[in-house]
Amino acid sequence: MPKVGLSRPYAAVYNEDGAGTVTYSGGVRAGRAVEYSLSMNSGGDNDFYADNALAESAGGTFTGGTLGWTVAELEAGIARLILGLKEERITVDGSPVTMLVYDEDMAPPYMGAGIIVKSIVRGTTKWRAVVLTKVKWNIPEDAATTQGESIDWQTDEVEATIMRDDTSKHAWRKDAVFDSESKADAFIRHILNIKEAGLDSLTVAATGTTEGKAALTVTPPLTEGRRYKVRVGGSKAPGLYEDLSGWESWDGAGEIAAAVGDTVYVAETDVLNLCMGCGAAVVTAAAGA
Repeated sequence: MPKVGLSRPYAAVYNEDGAGTVTYSGGVRAGRAVEYSLSMNSGGDNDFYADNALAESAGGTFTGGTLGWTVAELEAGIARLILGLKEERITVDGSPVTMLVYDEDMAPPYMGAGIIVKSIVRGTTKWRAVVLTKVKWNIPEDAATTQGESIDWQTDEVEATIMRDDTSKHAWRKDAVFDSESKADAFIRHILNIKEAGLDSLTVAATGTTEGKAALTVTPPLTEGRRYKVRVGGSKAPGLYEDLSGWESWDGAGEIAAAVGDTVYVAETDVLNLCMGCGAAVVTAAAGA
């Protein structure tokens, strides 16, 4: 199929119970896709000759391969997941800083990977969902070029070793073709056990404290691996996967700048700052104020 596009990379932790049952957990969108490639290794053909001619041939068996994966940016949270990195917090000039540590303790886990390839077949657009059942990412190379008179867009490249999984038939790749990107996306999320996407609902309370400040409470608690973003004002809540990079970050505890009567939106975002949940509240005056 003539390929015309690429989108929605996914990664999920690979689990095997020792009896050939494979499951996945902790799946995430793994960035914004730019390019991918598969390089396969296989054993040579095994030919059998009879009556002075080739009579039978057993095709080569898949023995491994390499996944090349280029994304717009390898976010810290994704790097931590696929490379098994430690996260440490330090204070620099009075401000908290989270850093990823590459050392002898790093342990890249086995994972499953998925991506969507867009094609045009006889004038009709198709989406092919590709799932690699067992991979392990390698430490990525790193390079950058200084900016000149015009921007030279630079991306992040990572490679993974492709393996056969631990099921009875040792699958290593699963493909399916769909008429829509959303169906291809649902297929990948099904295989990798990533819950069907839906905007989580947050319950927010906002109480005015001192002049121009408000204290927030949010339930349920922050989902592991996500972060809070807040916006004061506006009449429309964000949608699922909407980019909230322009919203203010909130640590979940401190007061924010907001006056009584203001509408405050609180969102949970993933490591790419894409909206995963949201709630809103109008700032009310504190009791006795």
